[in-house]
Amino acid sequence: MQKIHQELKAGSYPNAKSLAKKLEVSAKTIGRDLDFMRDRQQLPIGYDESRRGFYYTEAVEAFPAMQITEGELVALLVAGEAIQAFRGTPYHRKLATAFEKLTAAMTDKVSFVPEDFAGSISFRGMGRAVVDAALFEEVGRAVLECEEVVFDYRKPHAAASEVRRVQPYHVTALEGQGYLVGHDLDRQEQRTFALSRIGGFRRTARHFRRDPGFTSRRYFGDSFGVLRGGEV
Repeated sequence: MQKIHQELKAGSYPNAKSLAKKLEVSAKTIGRDLDFMRDRQQLPIGYDESRRGFYYTEAVEAFPAMQITEGELVALLVAGEAIQAFRGTPYHRKLATAFEKLTAAMTDKVSFVPEDFAGSISFRGMGRAVVDAALFEEVGRAVLECEEVVFDYRKPHAAASEVRRVQPYHVTALEGQGYLVGHDLDRQEQRTFALSRIGGFRRTARHFRRDPGFTSRRYFGDSFGVLRGGEV
């Protein structure tokens, strides 16, 4: 429909047959799209018998924008990052193409633009997903909004949990497991926390400035999965 809109706006008087050939679909598909654009999106589409083609009967500046909420936008951005986990598989190109088609319809400016989003959330590997979706989303929002968090954390083989105060830098789904990377305020160093070992997670409404030198690529650059050491 975006392509049809461009043809109509250009005043080339396309018809169903010419559009079907150019877009590599059937003429019936073009007919349904034109009906949708005219009847549902209220676009002023007319048909010129002498030119045997469709045209806009009045000026149309832009294709109707896709309406989307802030939460849906975050989910869409996360989906864009998640697609990268499928690199090297037959699905990647198809997923990327579908994502491009969705975002192509979003022509208007939006008020919610997360700072450095690409470095805030990542997906690695193709492991079976066992991540708590609600917790992953809550942690992700804290990362995006640079908001300090507090939670109970139980280390492997520990008898009890201990309270951690953290400035969250990055959240990742690695081989199906969720992890939070952040600056531990009590230990004054960066630590990695498994989401499955976190309890009582809560945001504090205290905001911080993320270390500009931090990047997830550098942090996980020499790691073995989620495990990191000293010199390679």
